Amino acid sequence: MSFKKTTLALALASVCSAALATPTVTVPNSTFSKQGLELKVGTVDGATVEIKHGAALQVGDRMLVEISGNTSVTWPASVDMETVIPSGTPGATATGVWGLLDSNGASATYRLTNLDTGSDQLNTIGSITKFTGYEVDVADILAGGVNFSVDFKLVDGTNVDGDKVTKPVATSANQFGGSSIDASGRADQVVDIEQERKAFVTGTTDVVTITAATETPGITWAASTVGADPEIATVENQVFVLKGDFSNTTVVANGDSLNTVVAADKMSATYTYNAAGTLTTAATFVITPTGAAALKAPQSFTADVSYEYYNAPIMGSILTGGILATGTLGEFDAGSNLNAGEWTLNGSIVHVPYMPYGPGITQIVYVDNRGSQTGSIFVDWYDENGMSGTCDLSSDYGVMATAGTVTKFTGELKECILGDVESDAKTKVAFTVTVNSPENDITIYSAYNVNGSDRGMVNNSQYKGIK
Repeated sequence: MSFKKTTLALALASVCSAALATPTVTVPNSTFSKQGLELKVGTVDGATVEIKHGAALQVGDRMLVEISGNTSVTWPASVDMETVIPSGTPGATATGVWGLLDSNGASATYRLTNLDTGSDQLNTIGSITKFTGYEVDVADILAGGVNFSVDFKLVDGTNVDGDKVTKPVATSANQFGGSSIDASGRADQVVDIEQERKAFVTGTTDVVTITAATETPGITWAASTVGADPEIATVENQVFVLKGDFSNTTVVANGDSLNTVVAADKMSATYTYNAAGTLTTAATFVITPTGAAALKAPQSFTADVSYEYYNAPIMGSILTGGILATGTLGEFDAGSNLNAGEWTLNGSIVHVPYMPYGPGITQIVYVDNRGSQTGSIFVDWYDENGMSGTCDLSSDYGVMATAGTVTKFTGELKECILGDVESDAKTKVAFTVTVNSPENDITIYSAYNVNGSDRGMVNNSQYKGIK
């Protein structure tokens, strides 16, 4: 990274003030937008640093100044200390000259000389030292910011005028905050097993509302030089991505079907709002089952939000480069994997992680319904080879989880998976049993037997404390 050379002009003035233990260092706004500076090069004008002294300085006292980062300053050989209040007026302070003792690009040491105390009636308490005229490299601002430090010492190194003070003179922050989804804006529908999972128990839609990120409040963004517009980014597009399985649904956000696109694999729905500098405050996705086939349930939804932006040209800017509206836009992460809710099923769900099939192996699967509501039984399965399927054991095979009884459905399950209850096909299977009865009333027992004597019980999700 190249070093920038500039001349640092120091001007001192004095005003009356009560004595302070340490100097008061004040720096006006110098916070730049990270997105506004992206891909830009050059230097910006450093903010004026104002130091109000808290001690009566004496001839020979040292002033140590330092600027962090890669800015290299050409320090002046001498600096006058002058009062802004005319001599002889109440509140006037001493005047003097700071002479440069030594320096490098990042720091300098000055010695106070020619101090005029007005026949010992004046001192330097309350005087103000202003540092201006330096430049700060954009790379330093984005890398963590640039600080200005000042310290005052006696010739022997003892501190005078309080401790060393360090203040940021140029920092950066994200121009935008984060998006959110509150509890009332999340998906929360219950998919109805009795309607073959094609519809919700109540209502015909589900809604997810994402509250869009806004500009970071409380910051007045800095410009590269006096008279220039602030170095900020302009959002061209706000992109909202709702993630889940949207098979057999339609999805429209903000009533804009033209700019809401469901991915070919049905695993996401993307809404793009052409902001053109004016942000929308929310994206509301309406999900409607088509009734053509089963909905995916249970499942969870998440959302991502990103802002596509440009940051050039800026009127009056002394920087070069940046992102043009006609080029490849920048991208800001305005929210990742936000909790967008879930869909549940109106029944008890139990996952059986392992069940072997093959010669000499028999399966033992029962459902215990200790409640008063008889329920339909549904099975979703997959095997070690990646094959999968779904069975409605009640509709296809006539087996129900009858209230107040224990029901065996081993044969129906085997026929569902292998296609033939007498099959000796060898495979290993995991399956999920969904019963349309209250969750706390249903227990699934799962086991298998090898060669008629070696029984193995399978710990399903109920025994793990997972429903």
